[in-house]
Amino acid sequence: MKKIEFATFGGPDVLRVVEGERPVPTRGQVTIDVTHAGVGLVDALLRSGLLPLPLPFTPGLEVAGHIAAIGPDVTGFEVGEPVVALLLLNFGGYATTVAAPAISVIRLRGKGVDLETAAASIVNFTTAFILLSQIAPVDPSSRILIHGASGGLGTACVKLARALGATDIVATTSSAAKERYLRQIGAATVLLTSQLQEKPDGVATRRGYNIIVDPVGGEVRRQSLGLLEQRGKLLVVGGAEKTADILLSSTAIWLNNAEVLGVNIGAMSAAQPERVTAAGRVVVEMLGTGQLDAGAIEVIPFANAAEAHRLLEAKRVVGKLVLAT
Repeated sequence: MKKIEFATFGGPDVLRVVEGERPVPTRGQVTIDVTHAGVGLVDALLRSGLLPLPLPFTPGLEVAGHIAAIGPDVTGFEVGEPVVALLLLNFGGYATTVAAPAISVIRLRGKGVDLETAAASIVNFTTAFILLSQIAPVDPSSRILIHGASGGLGTACVKLARALGATDIVATTSSAAKERYLRQIGAATVLLTSQLQEKPDGVATRRGYNIIVDPVGGEVRRQSLGLLEQRGKLLVVGGAEKTADILLSSTAIWLNNAEVLGVNIGAMSAAQPERVTAAGRVVVEMLGTGQLDAGAIEVIPFANAAEAHRLLEAKRVVGKLVLAT
């Protein structure tokens, strides 16, 4: 089999296609012959050295394909059936065959969801579902601000918020060219990130939001704290900016009765894998029935993973990138 790995931290060019030994499922695992692997910003951040990792390392948090083999103590799957898997516990999705914990694999047969859509959607929409259905439940009265809204997670949050009945959805983006796309997927208002810096009579600061989703960080996160209404929730779900890690005023949090909640889907999957997979199953059902639409998907050949990372880091991606093996 083939896999894509990096043996040193650095830019996209450190990614290499290498030959690997075909995995054999151990107890509680299945193996999957991958047709599509999702590409996320976290993959690029890890490649650049965000965290210490054992090297060489193969990124990739989500794959779709067909069951290749079934390990001991695993039931409920058939060899050859289509599935999607959340690899939040072990990464390794940039490969033509992967081993995955059976508890994190979702069957697709009869669901009306193709493999490309499943791979593009499962992590981001599952995260969005946990955020906006469980942690900060959305309803028709919600006022929601979603940062980085044209990316994979941002797109999922806009679409899911709309599916859950919200209409007052404000999306931010760094590029005016993405405004039409964001309105098409359900944003009522689109702001450039620079508009968050307006004076109190500006569009962004004239109103309070009861939910803000922030996968960006940096100055955007600091500004967001001041845009919350009383008892509003700031959901910290990533750090796309190089200066993502900033200090927030605990006094401001206290005085405004604000809730700042960190949500890391990987850590949640380690602690509560059943919860994450259950949310993923709901997402698959919603995609299959048309309640959710995966949105823009750009498919790139497996061997061109470095180009996919370049597009992500240049902020030239609308929606989701997927590698096709």
